[in-house]
Amino acid sequence: MDNRRNSRSKWAAPTALAIVLACVTATGAESVDETWAFEPAPDPFSDEAMLDLRHLNEAEAGETGWIRYDRNGDFIKGDGTPIRFWAVHDEVVMQQGEID
Repeated sequence: MDNRRNSRSKWAAPTALAIVLACVTATGAESVDETWAFEPAPDPFSDEAMLDLRHLNEAEAGETGWIRYDRNGDFIKGDGTPIRFWAVHDEVVMQQGEID
């Protein structure tokens, strides 16, 4: 049983990275003729913003250590704090349901 847990935690970060890269490359597969220039206005980072999630970020990336699994298979930060991720692409959620 310990070997399975070690194997899970060993592959957690590479698996998450692969999923993110797959989503990025899948959405960026259009030809240049089918896209447009993304040129947003500068963000003033106002304290009056309707939705400000900056407090959720670490001051320095990786300051709590590597993201890993706990004994129940849930994601945790390096310091043991539970962490959740938002699914931003509905096909990924549907595929996850098919995998289980």
